[in-house]
Amino acid sequence: MKRVVGVLALVGLGLVLPKAAGAQEEDERAETRVVQARKYVLGHEFFVAGGWLPLDAFEKAVTASGGYALHLTQELAVEVAATKSFVYDTALRDQLLSLGKTPLESSEPVSQMIAGAVSWSPFYGKLAVSSGGLLHLDFTLTAGGGYGWFSSTARPVALWGLGMRTYLSSTWSVRLDLRSLHFIETDGWDLHNEVSISLGLAASIGGAS
Repeated sequence: MKRVVGVLALVGLGLVLPKAAGAQEEDERAETRVVQARKYVLGHEFFVAGGWLPLDAFEKAVTASGGYALHLTQELAVEVAATKSFVYDTALRDQLLSLGKTPLESSEPVSQMIAGAVSWSPFYGKLAVSSGGLLHLDFTLTAGGGYGWFSSTARPVALWGLGMRTYLSSTWSVRLDLRSLHFIETDGWDLHNEVSISLGLAASIGGAS
């Protein structure tokens, strides 16, 4: 009789354990889905930014930008922005002249630019901070084009770059953008490519959280 009871207990345990394991696995899957969901979904975005153009050893520039982005999906957005640059000279040119040397001719710096771009954000995540809070981040890939005005010429520009967004709330976020600018001349691609680095503040309306 004891053997029969033991066998029945083992059979019952064998039936219960798979169900419990399956329920636990389903709970873990549900938890994973919750973690992977985006907390913030943007709608209409307006942003301003300040940046820097390294240019060359003789000239640098600080930039001011403003723009609008329409987020079509959680991953895809289109944007348009206008940028104004303020060029300043480094001390290198004066140092060379004081030594009796002739500095090389600088490339013509861009003065203003209007560009549109498509942004794709396949990567996102969360970062824990020491205070116990969480930072929600998005990472983007960007490509587009526009038009740039120089001191004496104007020409089309193609651009591509990377970006990172840190959310402050469902409305406010901070953008960090790194973009490579390729200005096109009549005889082909300009071999001198400029790099733009900018940090900005964005406000979004019509999104979700």
